[in-house]
Amino acid sequence: MTSGLRLLSLLLISIFCLTIRATASEPTTFQADAVRKDLQGPFVGDIRRVATSGNNALVYGSFFLDGALVKRELLLQYFPFGWQVVDVSKDDDVIASCDFQKRDIPSSVEHDLQQAIKLSTRPDPTICDEGRADADVGSPDDITELRASIAAEQLPVVVFWVRIADPYGLVRWYGAGGGSALYQRSNGNQWVFVRGTTGILDADTLVKDEFVSRDLACSIVPPQREWLSHCATQPR
Repeated sequence: MTSGLRLLSLLLISIFCLTIRATASEPTTFQADAVRKDLQGPFVGDIRRVATSGNNALVYGSFFLDGALVKRELLLQYFPFGWQVVDVSKDDDVIASCDFQKRDIPSSVEHDLQQAIKLSTRPDPTICDEGRADADVGSPDDITELRASIAAEQLPVVVFWVRIADPYGLVRWYGAGGGSALYQRSNGNQWVFVRGTTGILDADTLVKDEFVSRDLACSIVPPQREWLSHCATQPR
């Protein structure tokens, strides 16, 4: 009896593991529909393929970006408010491995997603778009709140990252063009929009125009040379 129960338990565990493995590359109708639903908007031309794995998804299709209908691969992440695009491929290519790595997405998940999408092109592993694919920095609650507020506006297609350095939050986005936005935490602990631009809000601009302290400005921007104007941090 005991051996029979053990065999039954092992069989159930095996079935469960196989099911999880399958959903990593072949999303259920519910998962795919949820991704498609959260991608609805005027920027969507045609969604051709959807792959999901846990809190991550890849979508391939045609999208209106920079005023043109282009074929792109989108990387999405699931947040409490729904799916949000966190990266987009360059040209008609796939998202580079380093972009997955910066977001702490395991290589096994990347492999499953890319295999499910099955595009013939593969990116040059030495090329990574610095400044776009940097990971979020800050508490999960703050990051989710800022991402949710941006999603509610339905303006940018991609929110690359959110970086928090209390009481400020800096966001890098992309849609009809690229840009960044600065938010500040109010006395009521709510995030308030301060300024947006189609370019980058580098450390020097934050200090001179928004009166952010030099230390805070240098800590909130990503560690690339074009953002770190007059910062002691060594740019990469």
